[in-house]
Amino acid sequence: MKPSMKINPAELKKVYDKFKAVGGAQEEFHKELKKAAQNTRDKARNDFKPRSKDKKGLKSNIRYRTIRRKKAGSAYEVTIGSDPVMAYIEFGTRTETIDTSGIEKLFGSLGRRFALQFRKSNAKKFTNRKAKPYFYMNAYNELEKFKKRMQQKIAQAVRK
Repeated sequence: MKPSMKINPAELKKVYDKFKAVGGAQEEFHKELKKAAQNTRDKARNDFKPRSKDKKGLKSNIRYRTIRRKKAGSAYEVTIGSDPVMAYIEFGTRTETIDTSGIEKLFGSLGRRFALQFRKSNAKKFTNRKAKPYFYMNAYNELEKFKKRMQQKIAQAVRK
């Protein structure tokens, strides 16, 4: 499982069709979806705190991209790259301080199992680091904000 946040294109189409039915607010939906991806990326970059200076440029691995582009709209993916150091910073490696709260809110027990693979058993090793969550909690929070914004947009469209 590659650390990322995706919105399923099939579910995206269902929501998009609902927007069509209530008055054609597709443009608003597309704008809000892009805004959610950008906000997740920006907040994750702001909260990213490696142990020392970011010599590898790891922060720049946190990005969003369009994964589907059609005339009607797009879907987006927010990723943190494939360097395992990114996961070690997110979850930590100490048995007692590994933080799975953000990923669990998004993916449940599957996310917890993914996070726990980064835990190290020997607390005396150099890799012993505290969790500094920067991605999954921000992704979850932005997803919740996106839902609220969309509920408001739907309510406005229905009132028209």
